This record gives sequence, C-alpha cells and structure tokens, in this order.
Amino acid sequence: PGAANTGTIAATLNLSASSTAGAVTHMRFRNDGGAWSSWEAYATTKNWSIGSGSGIKRVWVQYRDVSSNLSAPASDTITLDTTAPSVTMTAPVYSTDVSRTRTFRVYWAINDPAPSSGLGSYNVQYKVEKDGGWRNWQTNTTKNSALFKGRQGRTYYFRGQATDGVGNTGNYSGLKRTIVPYDNNTLITKKNGFGHNFKKSGSRYYKGTVRYSTRAGDNVTYKFTGNRWALISTTNRNRSMAIIYVDGKYKRIISTYSSTPKYRQVVFAQRSKKRSPHRVTIVNIGNRARLDIDAVAVGR
Repeated sequence: PGAANTGTIAATLNLSASSTAGAVTHMRFRNDGGAWSSWEAYATTKNWSIGSGSGIKRVWVQYRDVSSNLSAPASDTITLDTTAPSVTMTAPVYSTDVSRTRTFRVYWAINDPAPSSGLGSYNVQYKVEKDGGWRNWQTNTTKNSALFKGRQGRTYYFRGQATDGVGNTGNYSGLKRTIVPYDNNTLITKKNGFGHNFKKSGSRYYKGTVRYSTRAGDNVTYKFTGNRWALISTTNRNRSMAIIYVDGKYKRIISTYSSTPKYRQVVFAQRSKKRSPHRVTIVNIGNRARLDIDAVAVGR
C-alpha cells in the first residue's frame, strides 16, 4: 500500500514485477489469513480491501509470467486506524491562579488509542458564560496551548476536538471553565475603612492593585449576581483574619496567614445551585494585622 497508516479499508496497491522468462502477465492477492483471489491481468495498481478492524494489515501478491512461472509471494503492511481521538482540556479555575493579568494559557492534548496514527489537527472553541454561543478560537492548529485574553468579570468555557493523522475526527471534549475575576475596586457598594489602595504596574497583585485594611472592624461590601464566587487575597505572616457574611448571614471566619508570602490566593469560595444576586461583606478582625482584597471572582 505504501502509506504507513490509513483510516479506510479501501487501499490502492502500487505494484511492480519483472521476469527473465518473459513478460509478467497475471497477478493475484490475499490478505493475511485469507484465500487467494482469482488470477487477473497484470497492472501496476490495484484497488483492494484490506479488511475491517483496526490494526496492522498485511496484503500479499503473487505474479505469473508468460511461461506460467510463479513468483514467490511478496507482502506489505499498513496500519488501519478507525478510532477517533479525544481531547483533554486544561484551564485554570480562576485566571489569577496562573496570571497577574487577564491573559492566561489554555492547554489541550490528544488521546489517540492504539493503533495511533498521530495528530492531524485540533479545533478549540470557547464561549462566554454558560448560556453563550460557541466561538471558534484555534482552528486546524497543531499547537497544544495558546494564550487567551479575557475580560474581568467574565466566565469562559473551553472545549477541544482532534482529528488524527488519517482523518478520524472525534467529538468535542468536556468543558473547562475559567473565571476572570473583578479587580478589588469593582463591585463595592459600601465600605468602612479599607482605604489603602496600593497600585504598582508589574507587581504580583492582580492587575497591579490591592485594597487592604490594617484596622479591626474595617469592612467592605461587594454586590454581584452569579452562581459561584471567590475572594482572592494575599497570605503572609503578618496577615489578618476576617469574618465573611453572605446576604447578611454569618458564613465563616477565615485566616490569611501563611509562613511565606503567597499572592492571588483563594481564601474563601462558595457556589449556589442557580445564578442569583448576592451581597458579601468582609470584616477585618485582626489587631493591626493587614487584610488584603486583591480580587473578587464571580462565576456565571
């Protein structure tokens, strides 16, 4: 057959034979384990079915010359791959898990069961919010990752599809969701204290800014609509504890202490069954300890 792999049982055999006793006049064929076909006139090509079932296929040929001399059987192999590949997607839960900006990297990888014919190409799509329409992002690409630039407050869903080396195209993968958080200055409806607002381009804070309090009793309230949310903060040795209230009800006391500084950390997260409005109040309860609010992630 010539090619190493194929996705179809229909093959074109390329043939060549000669004889010292005269012209080659006839040929016949069989698959491994099968019976010989009837003799037919010699030609340099032959359309042939290699048989169903993925795996290595061996095709045999034998020639006969004008003097009825028979050649030794010759063979060649080709791998039949009829199984479509699948794709595994990898994306951060929050863009801030991996990035200080709104740009983050999304990865995808092919899962091509044996016998594998390798990668042909990927198609990767995304949509904005759960009920958004799918948009093409990476089309017929052989790359396995790309940078995606989102907008703050948006939730993005990603899925991928692969075509293997012989043209088998699989279904789209399961979804991966990434939430791009709001900056700490967005969504505030009320605050008492939390007046410190550090800003420095290139810092390790999300979008280069962080809002913080160093006084017990300081509080800030954020209002949003979504089905999940997370508070993103800095943890360190001199960081504080806080009380979280959701829709006016006490939820939890959290600590932002860690033995070493860690930036853009999820210190509290909550989700609900449906998208609904929420009011979240964060109260610093530390004594002269600092409480950071770097970002608020809202999923939809």
